[in-house]
Amino acid sequence: MVATDLQHLNVPTFGASVRGQAIELDGVPVGVAGVLHQAIPQAFSVMSDDLRKHPKMIVKFIKQFESFLERNYTRVFAVASSGEKNAPTCLRRAGFEFVEMNRDGQEVFQWEATK
Repeated sequence: MVATDLQHLNVPTFGASVRGQAIELDGVPVGVAGVLHQAIPQAFSVMSDDLRKHPKMIVKFIKQFESFLERNYTRVFAVASSGEKNAPTCLRRAGFEFVEMNRDGQEVFQWEATK
C-alpha cells in the first residue's frame, strides 16, 4: 500500500503513520486495510462500491489482511463501523474478537497474535 492508494479512496490518516495493503481492480485501488500506528495500534479498512460487487475478493482480502497482521503485529484494536452492517463479521473473519462496547456504543474488537 502506498500513500496514493489512501488518497484515491479518501482515507484520512489523522497524522499517524500507516502500514497496510491495497486491493486493485484493473489497476485501480478499490480497497485498503491497514493499521494506524498510534499509542494503541488501530486497524481500519475502506472499500469502494466497485469492490462490494466481488464478495469472494473481499473474503480473500480479509484473509490476506489477517496474514499481514500475523507477520507484523502482536496486538491491534479495531472499532466496528456503525455504517457497515457486516463490519463485526468481517473483523471476526480476520481473527478479531469482541472486547467491549465503548462509551459511544461502538463495538471494540482486538486481534492478538497466536502464540
